[in-house]
Amino acid sequence: MNNLPNFLIVGAAKSGTTTLYDCLRQHPEIYLPEKKECKYFSGIIENTGPGDEYRNKKRTRTWEEYIKYFNEVKNEAAIGEATPDYLYYYKPTITSIHDKLGRQTKIIIILRHPIERAYSAYLHNRRDMIEDLDFTNALKAEEDRIEKNYALMWRYKDAGLYYNQVRAFKEAFDEVLILTQEELKEHFQETMEKIFLFLNVDAHFHPQVKKLNATGEPSALKKYLSKSPMLKEVKKFMPSFIKKMIKSNLDKRSLEKKPMSDSDRQHLANYFENDIFQLSEYLGSDIISWKSK
Repeated sequence: MNNLPNFLIVGAAKSGTTTLYDCLRQHPEIYLPEKKECKYFSGIIENTGPGDEYRNKKRTRTWEEYIKYFNEVKNEAAIGEATPDYLYYYKPTITSIHDKLGRQTKIIIILRHPIERAYSAYLHNRRDMIEDLDFTNALKAEEDRIEKNYALMWRYKDAGLYYNQVRAFKEAFDEVLILTQEELKEHFQETMEKIFLFLNVDAHFHPQVKKLNATGEPSALKKYLSKSPMLKEVKKFMPSFIKKMIKSNLDKRSLEKKPMSDSDRQHLANYFENDIFQLSEYLGSDIISWKSK
């Protein structure tokens, strides 16, 4: 079968993978399936936290199901998919990719300052009204949640320990491109050109950026609507794209992003300090500047 992925966006979660996926889908020489997060190569993971039942249902369980996502490939030069789980669950993911696609598969990793990534994941769960704890106590609860096999989105600190994750992919694949969300935001077109060159497609294409995945504290209106029996009944008959559009518009208008406390920021700075240093030493990059945040 010649229409299998030749590149993968493997993470990290809450680091800009959705924005990157959306921009790459616009390029005429790139194919990405309509479904983001196919969740195949990291294996069958049955998570047990609040909201994880929905996440479990999104997981692609068989190779036959996975390859169907690429039935519409035509003559695109770059074929890929984007699943942020892959970076965190790197051990089963790398083995599975080697088995099904080979080590020549191009890997794109986009990282975000781990402190900001942690808080964004927390606000994501607050937005979805499945996180009841304040950020301080959510950080304290993380070890217990991991033992209970909560999903990746609950692993606010652990998911930001990038060094071992990145090193494993760098050593396992021939071509790995590592980016940061910060450079994507600050030098958007230059960064997109770098990605297009990496994928051997026209680097002069200019994608349009959409603001996606709003996070924050839900307003009273959002809480009320989420519990409305009438709205739940109406949603059953709505096409999925209409539900997504309504949710996106509601989130943009009803979420408040409260700042992280200084004490939580300092706690996370101490927690991530060594991992950031190791990653910077390994990559020989200025990611060490993250330490100043």
